[in-house]
Amino acid sequence: MVDRPIIFSAPMIRALLAGRKTQTRRLCKPMNKWVHQEGREVRLHQGQWCHFLQDAELPIERLRLPWQVGDRLWVRETWAVGNIYDGIPPRNINPGGKPNWCGIRYAATDERLGIKDRSPIHMPRWASRLTLIVTDVRVERLQDISEEDARAEGCEHDLWDHALAVRDYSAPDKWLCGWGTLEGRPGYVPEERIFRESFRSLWESINGAKSWADNPWICASSFRVIQQNIDAIDIGRAA
Repeated sequence: MVDRPIIFSAPMIRALLAGRKTQTRRLCKPMNKWVHQEGREVRLHQGQWCHFLQDAELPIERLRLPWQVGDRLWVRETWAVGNIYDGIPPRNINPGGKPNWCGIRYAATDERLGIKDRSPIHMPRWASRLTLIVTDVRVERLQDISEEDARAEGCEHDLWDHALAVRDYSAPDKWLCGWGTLEGRPGYVPEERIFRESFRSLWESINGAKSWADNPWICASSFRVIQQNIDAIDIGRAA
């Protein structure tokens, strides 16, 4: 078991807090960049995910996955602390195990009232409010995602007059809708693939317009969410 940080955007933080998000997909980072081309395979070999030429028996390389089953991921997000800490680097802010003492706020959910936002990459471990326990890790092509797995990615959704509407992340306030009377109109997507289309727009909003079409190998991870700081979990177990 290893503890690692992981960064999420504000919409995905809200999805974690709401219980909608139990999966995440991240690009594999192999040593050999050609793994993402056609005619290459990734499959298990002696318990490890490996890169093969198509139909080959022996692998070219073992993929370096960002985490394994059982690892704990402490979530980083955009955050802020009181104005008295302006100009003080995060490593020098020490709330003594009590984050509220420094007026911590989270951009995904809190009003900041002019307080300076800080990058998630600089969020210290003590400031994290979410912990993920990895329950499954697998490697697959990006476009192999199922509708069920796309829903587990946490895309925002609602009901409009009993019709399912799911967020389109290509633009603010844009939605996809599976309502039959809208067929042929902008935003219409059949309900059997509406979450997959929403996830495609989310992926492209993060990774670029051609990133879905590239269909790279990705690390698909499932997890359970604990709404606590990672070190608070350890304290609770010891009590």
